[in-house]
Amino acid sequence: MDAFECIRTKLEVREFSTRDVPSETRLKVLEAARLTGTGLNTQHWRFILVDNKQNPKKLAEDSTSGNWVAGANFVISSDKPKVQFSFD
Repeated sequence: MDAFECIRTKLEVREFSTRDVPSETRLKVLEAARLTGTGLNTQHWRFILVDNKQNPKKLAEDSTSGNWVAGANFVISSDKPKVQFSFD
């Protein structure tokens, strides 16, 4: 599959199974997120693995657009600190 086809056919999931996700799989998803490329390879983000069963519900309550995470077994959230670039 080429990159365009992969992006065009990606699946957005907002409903989740109650089946537990093994730790190995959670860490593999986290590692895939970490390996994602960035401009200038700055990788200026941090990822947070939320896997306590009650915390996705709390995230949903505090979210303005992510109420759908309430039913997830785990959440990987990203935090991007303010980055300043200089192109002198």
